Amino acid sequence: MPLPEAKAGPGLTKAQVYAGLDSVHDFLVDTNLSEDTLTGATPAQALALTADDDPARRLLDQTLTHPGESPDPLHLVTRFNPDDVRVHGSPRTEGTMTYQVVAGQLRVKADYTFVYAVTKTSGGRQIVPDGLEATRVVVRRSLELTVRHGKVRPLAYKVAIGNNDCTHPDDGFIHPLFSDDTSKTKAWPRTDPYTQNPSTADTNPCHQPTHT
Repeated sequence: MPLPEAKAGPGLTKAQVYAGLDSVHDFLVDTNLSEDTLTGATPAQALALTADDDPARRLLDQTLTHPGESPDPLHLVTRFNPDDVRVHGSPRTEGTMTYQVVAGQLRVKADYTFVYAVTKTSGGRQIVPDGLEATRVVVRRSLELTVRHGKVRPLAYKVAIGNNDCTHPDDGFIHPLFSDDTSKTKAWPRTDPYTQNPSTADTNPCHQPTHT
């Protein structure tokens, strides 16, 4: 996840712009790529980077502690239940980060796709000797953030999750679909998970991936 070239802007030095971009990078890594977060832990570094009075921090605190009682933490965080699935290898990442400096404030737009290979923790289908069925989950995130005084403030954030069982009760985790689950998805519209638009995800949360 390379950073764009840092350049000084109105009220910020080149070093300050770089530091702000680095904070956004660390926020995205901790919420989408950290092994601890992916296996259900609280993204402690991301919380530390977020301003204490920021609504996103309160959302994270509430939803990670009491999932299902408030907005879904998956709006900002990628998490799997380690009792159900195991993430294999390093997630694939592709996307862009751009920024503007306005009156001493760094404004960042981040648009990334994260791809995770997962298998069932237990009860998985044997595909080859010593090899269980694997599937992929595709998470597309679009965020607008500001950085001021070293703190990240997510202003707007949208997500589209490909290959997730939307009928599962909200518990703060992604629930991947495997071959045994295809019967429940037959009536869902088919969507290419790699080209999903986060702006329309909420209007059509249930969809069958054309491929993973």
